[in-house]
Amino acid sequence: MSKLKLYGKRNILYKCVMYLMRIFPIDEKKVVVSNFRGEGFYDNPKYIIEKLFDLDSSYKIFWLVNDEMEVFPGYIKKVKIHTIRSLFHLTTAGIWIDDCRKPLYTTKRKGQYYIQTWHAGISNKLGEALARESLSDEYILAAKNDSEMANLFLSNSDWLSDSYKKSFWYNGEILKKGLPREDILFADSNKFYKEVCKFYGVEEDVCFLLYAPTFRKNEDLSAYDIDYDRLITTLRRYNNVNWKIIIRLHPNIAMKKDAIKYSESILNGSIYPDINHLILASSFVISDYSSCIFDAMIAKTKVLIYANDICSYDRPLAFKWSDLPFLVAENNDELNYNIQFFDENIYQSKVSGFLNKCGFYENGQAAEEVAKLIVNLKRKIKNESE
Repeated sequence: MSKLKLYGKRNILYKCVMYLMRIFPIDEKKVVVSNFRGEGFYDNPKYIIEKLFDLDSSYKIFWLVNDEMEVFPGYIKKVKIHTIRSLFHLTTAGIWIDDCRKPLYTTKRKGQYYIQTWHAGISNKLGEALARESLSDEYILAAKNDSEMANLFLSNSDWLSDSYKKSFWYNGEILKKGLPREDILFADSNKFYKEVCKFYGVEEDVCFLLYAPTFRKNEDLSAYDIDYDRLITTLRRYNNVNWKIIIRLHPNIAMKKDAIKYSESILNGSIYPDINHLILASSFVISDYSSCIFDAMIAKTKVLIYANDICSYDRPLAFKWSDLPFLVAENNDELNYNIQFFDENIYQSKVSGFLNKCGFYENGQAAEEVAKLIVNLKRKIKNESE
């Protein structure tokens, strides 16, 4: 297929519009943010913007959204994504912040600075270049264009920095100070436990287990076949307290959250605004191929793997299961056994060894480091755009 056909009419039109809008000057105090292609106020961009506002409240923040009813702090202006208005703000902003690949039509001009935060740290999914057979040709073109435009990627480990170079088509600067969304994982978990209890209206005498699987390519839910009633019985035997299971679906399939049968013991985690709060509030996290297992590991929350489709999962993995510090289950019998005989001392020892092997270097100050960098960029952007 020709590159022209891959671009499509909309991409070509929007690209032309962005070029025409270069008649307008760059505003070095304007920041345009996108999270998961139009999602709300969370992930790495959220924490960067909060810190930036603390350091200098004169910045003009525009957030690209799919849903203009999303709730944001008052200092952030919402802009509908993929509109002429969004193209105007992208073309005239001094700073871009994104945690996913920008659309193929996106064109950066001289004097603009693009911070690509990405949305995962250490991850069991192979990077794009190594998993290209599972990606569309248009996505690959957009990814290469995005990496070419980026001025900076953020990293929390030697492993992630190497991954950017090997499999993200990126050879530029990397800020090795951690990931902003992971700063919170170093906070006092008791505060977030109380917040989560209040949100769901439960007494502060329960334990939470967070189940947060990633999506499947066909958006099928058959991989999520945990027997929750049996799991709660096993958890009660584990430490003789009441348990609640919080189920949080990946943003790509969050629209299917109502397909799950919730109850007094099975709670809807897809409506909670920040997964890291749920991780900190939970005693266990169960997932499959999602990078949230590594976030939970950093937060010192116990992690278990449940994946009933290991033999058929459609994307190559970065680690062998045996290289990870987590117990792996492929059916409900194995999952309940792993909880019943869970040894925390062995688990924490394996986690420590794994983090050392990955060259992990988080310190809980990543958002502040990025915000300071943005403030210091103001003069450089002004000079380059003149």
